[in-house]
Amino acid sequence: MEKTIRKIYQRQQVDLFKDISQQEVLTYFDADGLQILANDYWVFEVNADAEVFVCRDMNQKEVPFWLTQHNFQKTKDTVKNDNVTYEVWRKVFKKGQVQLGVNGFDRHRYVYFVVVKALEGRGELKIRPIWPIVQQVNPVEIGSVVYHDWEELTLTQIPTHFKGGYVLPTIRGRSREAHLIGAFRHTTYPATLEPDQLIRTWTDDPKTTLDLSWRTNTNVETCSIAYWQQGQMDTSKVRANETLIQDVLLANDPDIKRFNVQLTNLKPGTAYGFQILSGPITSKVYTFKTDSGKAQFEFGWFGDVHNDERWGHLLPRWRQLYPEAKFYLQVGDLVNTGLYRDQWDQLLHAAQPILDDKPFMAVPGNHDSQEGLFPSMYLHYLKYPHNGPTVAEGLSYHFVYGNTLFLMLDVVGTSVSDQKKWLEEVLEGSKERFKIAVFHFAPHTAESTYTDIIQIWEPLFKKYEVDLVLTGHFHYYHRTQLNREKSHSPIYIMSVGTKEKGEEIEVKTGDVGVHKGYLYQHVKIDGNSLHMRSVDSLGNNIDEFKLTKTN
Repeated sequence: MEKTIRKIYQRQQVDLFKDISQQEVLTYFDADGLQILANDYWVFEVNADAEVFVCRDMNQKEVPFWLTQHNFQKTKDTVKNDNVTYEVWRKVFKKGQVQLGVNGFDRHRYVYFVVVKALEGRGELKIRPIWPIVQQVNPVEIGSVVYHDWEELTLTQIPTHFKGGYVLPTIRGRSREAHLIGAFRHTTYPATLEPDQLIRTWTDDPKTTLDLSWRTNTNVETCSIAYWQQGQMDTSKVRANETLIQDVLLANDPDIKRFNVQLTNLKPGTAYGFQILSGPITSKVYTFKTDSGKAQFEFGWFGDVHNDERWGHLLPRWRQLYPEAKFYLQVGDLVNTGLYRDQWDQLLHAAQPILDDKPFMAVPGNHDSQEGLFPSMYLHYLKYPHNGPTVAEGLSYHFVYGNTLFLMLDVVGTSVSDQKKWLEEVLEGSKERFKIAVFHFAPHTAESTYTDIIQIWEPLFKKYEVDLVLTGHFHYYHRTQLNREKSHSPIYIMSVGTKEKGEEIEVKTGDVGVHKGYLYQHVKIDGNSLHMRSVDSLGNNIDEFKLTKTN
């Protein structure tokens, strides 16, 4: 696909793909390319002669070209879930490999899934995955999952002769693999020789380290950081590591470089200055101060942002109201579509008022790793500790600032149960005065279905006295009751940085709910007390509370 897209750029034919038919798209591929598109998208092996049923959304505009070429026959059967009616195409395959083609060139989100059944009298069917390497094979029945990234959307109707067959679920993100029709995008903020999109994070101790990353275009060969302790003459220089980031469908800026540096052996509670050196270009002077380790500090946090540029316009106001924030947290859904670099460009441009000045620590939301795909762009941009469970390196992690433990947890792409052992070990070993967990899905709102969080993590939060759980996902403000003496339950707070949800909200008795968007939360910790305030776009209070620890 990338090879074909690069040819389209060379021929300056991007505009032709705004509205183009499947038949016209096929002319851009040679015989080998067509063979790959028709056979190598989905491959598995059967140990006996079998019927293979391709179930495709009836609302998809064009039938994938290879179905008729491979002599699949459209049946009169249909399969249904609550959102989609699928037509069924059938073909008998001999024992051996089954090779299937792409879903189409249109990025139709409800991609086809497959049902396989041994021909009568051919014995027990065994299916061996080839590509993708990992595939699930489950008995097909009412209630079967067909999309791993939307397990609640299950089958409600199947033909009777599917009984005894097996369903091979998929992910909706596979619709992107051959996307060409209406696929090309443009960024408002293309990269240049000038270093920009500075992001500060921590991958280690905030008292002695700081991570810096930024971007340039691909013409920049090397970058480095010059830094110094303020008031001292000595300057140190560190060469940056570089990463090539590609978004081949971003027509005016498909390739960029991001550079990153970790500054180490810094002194706690000390002010430093630094500049980015990019070829002949030297950036302005930036400053930072390391964590002193003291029990007095402030930080801010945001709910879902979705690369909303209005959110960026509000940042200077919130910064002016609360200038002492040492860093900012974000609970996921930074962008709408996690693999679109133009949306990261929008986000980072909007967030510049805080990114230029303070560290930014986040967790992924469902939009950051959308439709079951790995959040590769998220990890390219945001460098976080690899001290979490091995199943979620850089996605789940923890750090300590002042007297507080921050548990940053991925609940989108990583199983809650797979993180339990690691989470308990971190909590058991924590000596910090306050403990704050951060993740995307809010488990205690009226519309929540996240029973795994409640059943697996909440007992740990109670046992080890986690104080706050900061979440997002549903676009309004919600806080659980403050009465913690009997239950030892943390206070759960959900907020939103972009516009509020359209429909009315329902709030459980005793909880606080505010149907507003564009909110900012500020937390001040002072020894044994924690004070949190949430304000709207004008700086008006919508909620406020204080926790004091006496034991």
